[in-house]
Amino acid sequence: MTCGFSPGGELVLTASVDRTARLWRDGQCLAVLRGHQDAVLDALWSRDGLTILTVSSDKTARLWSREGALIAVLAGHQGSVLGGAFSADGERTGILNSGQPFLDPAQGVLCNRAGLDALRGIQ
Repeated sequence: MTCGFSPGGELVLTASVDRTARLWRDGQCLAVLRGHQDAVLDALWSRDGLTILTVSSDKTARLWSREGALIAVLAGHQGSVLGGAFSADGERTGILNSGQPFLDPAQGVLCNRAGLDALRGIQ
């Protein structure tokens, strides 16, 4: 569904309808991020390149390490999670879903309260 380069440009991250995200270097798949139960709609890097956020039609977002290890599952959304963003300082993550979103004025993105509360607990 999407792809993007890591901040340093050495890795490519892809999201797919096959329920996975994948990390690539020079055409070689380095890791398959498995766990979503439906299509992965977006996958993105944190600014420092150490964390990956995936969002899915399965009503979850997931945080992963740069190596592809699962860090956290952000569940509790009312609908598909459509997108996400890391704040410029990397301290917060916003999640856009088709359920009951709210605007976090400190970050300026449409967020889901359940997702942000979960992130605040692990960061």
